[in-house]
Amino acid sequence: MIESHLRALSNAAADPSVSLLLTTTGLTEGEARLRLREQARQAVERVLAEATPAAAVELADRLDDCITSLTLHEGQHGVAVFVNERLQRVVPVMVDVRDRVVVDATFAVRDLLRAAQLSPRYRVVTMTDRATRLFEGHGFTLTEIRSEGFPFTFTVEETMRTGPRHRSKRHKKYIKIGRAS
Repeated sequence: MIESHLRALSNAAADPSVSLLLTTTGLTEGEARLRLREQARQAVERVLAEATPAAAVELADRLDDCITSLTLHEGQHGVAVFVNERLQRVVPVMVDVRDRVVVDATFAVRDLLRAAQLSPRYRVVTMTDRATRLFEGHGFTLTEIRSEGFPFTFTVEETMRTGPRHRSKRHKKYIKIGRAS
């Protein structure tokens, strides 16, 4: 989820921190990588002006690793790449971003904050004769809920002994099913 990315980014402040933001609408993965590599080149030039060449080389390698790992998803509008000595992360963004390169003591997360506010949240329940699982979704990320009684499972013996009525009673405790208006 975007919130987990935001937590990690705020806990990983180190100077220099590089943030690359790119709109990906209409781009292929190859085109996006080319544009990100140009942004990375600009960032490394800025770092060279302020830090040691060794630090710039290390940053360039980490940026290249992130850019190489880039995967675009359907519905994705942008991508954010964050790299410093403590963290490297590629984050798909479901809202338009302003293309830019930021080199600072902290990461540029404004677009992620906006994405967190605009991206819909949803829940997915999977039900089988053996288990019921709950997932929370936000943007492209699904996270399994492992609390509040989830997941709950049924053994083969329990299924054979109690049948579907017992499962239905357990489900009603957690799941409210209504009609669409």
